[in-house]
Formats: sequence, C-alpha cells, structure tokens
Amino acid sequence: DMAFDYYGRRFATASGDRSVRVWDLNADGLWTSSSLGSSGGGGNSNNNTNEWQAHRGPVHSVSWAHPEFGQLLATAGADHAVVIWEERE
Repeated sequence: DMAFDYYGRRFATASGDRSVRVWDLNADGLWTSSSLGSSGGGGNSNNNTNEWQAHRGPVHSVSWAHPEFGQLLATAGADHAVVIWEERE
C-alpha cells in the first residue's frame, strides 16, 4: 500500500518486510527519502530515519492524517495492530 499526504508532496509506502518508508518531493521534482523521525505505540522506531520497522508482520496499510493534526501517519499490519506515528523535528 502507499498513500500521499494531503498536499501530495510526500508519500508513505507499506511493505511486506514489516517496514514503512516516507518519500518527499524535492525542489527539482524528484522523489527522495525524507528524514522522518518517528515514534509510535508499537514496533521498533529509529529517530531521523526515512524507513523503520513498523510491525511484527507485513504492513498492509498506511494513511496520513489531515495536516490540522500535525504530521501523523497511521499504519496497520498483519499483526492486527494499528500504530499512529508522529513526525519529530
């Protein structure tokens, strides 16, 4: 699965290897890995990385929150967990 943010300038991908990756559209119009530091209620997280292991099984779904709530990304996995990740600066 993959999902664009509200503005269409970022997207997140879900993967069968239990990871989530975030990409940004740069000034040249190219997609590059972002530096999303994340913290969530489950899985392993690593600050200042664009990819992290989000679940104990494959990640099936990703979804961005509306920007009024901040940079929040929800993920759902085969481990029957839904995790909310928040970007840290």
